[in-house]
Amino acid sequence: NIKGKPYRGSLEVRRPEGGNMTVINIVTMQEYLYGNVPAEIGGKSPAEAIKAQAVASKMYAINNIGKHAKSGFDLCPTTSCQVYKGYSAEVPECNKAIDEVKDKIITYNGEPAKQIFYFASSGGRTEDVRNVWGSSYPYLVSVEDKYEKIYTWTKTLSAEDVKARIPQLGNILGISITKTAESGRVTQLAVRGEKSSEPAIYNLEKTRTIFGLNSQLYTIT
Repeated sequence: NIKGKPYRGSLEVRRPEGGNMTVINIVTMQEYLYGNVPAEIGGKSPAEAIKAQAVASKMYAINNIGKHAKSGFDLCPTTSCQVYKGYSAEVPECNKAIDEVKDKIITYNGEPAKQIFYFASSGGRTEDVRNVWGSSYPYLVSVEDKYEKIYTWTKTLSAEDVKARIPQLGNILGISITKTAESGRVTQLAVRGEKSSEPAIYNLEKTRTIFGLNSQLYTIT
């Protein structure tokens, strides 16, 4: 148990020099998925959806083993990697579906796929990886998602909010979208401030993260 919550496997406790204690849950891949998949998709989801999520989660885990090696473990339990809640999140029906795809992986041209991602909402169309992280994979391209329910979201930022995020520009004079992908997602953003004669340019994923937005699929009013 960690903070009153049960976990499978075993625990390793480390205290790095000059740091706080790090508690590491050591589990098999299957045990990890039992505590990860329901936390990501919901343990009562349809069985086939759970199976798809299990394979995607497994591939993400395989491809990111060692991501936090400097801290002495592989994956963290948050959305920075994948959400993991241990035994307390498990659902028997979910475990059963995960077990049914135990030997499944995603391949491309006969080799394990090196980059696998998933999302909560596609906005009706996925995005080519080139327009997010700048890399290129033939199986990570923009395709229609006809099953998606379209949601509308709004985030309000004052000029002071923007200034706080980009202080080097001084008072903010304007923000404009200068490039978009075919899907409509923003791929380049220009922010003008009184301290610079030239706008600050942000590209690809930075057009989302600079303002803490949910997606690159947005307009500015």
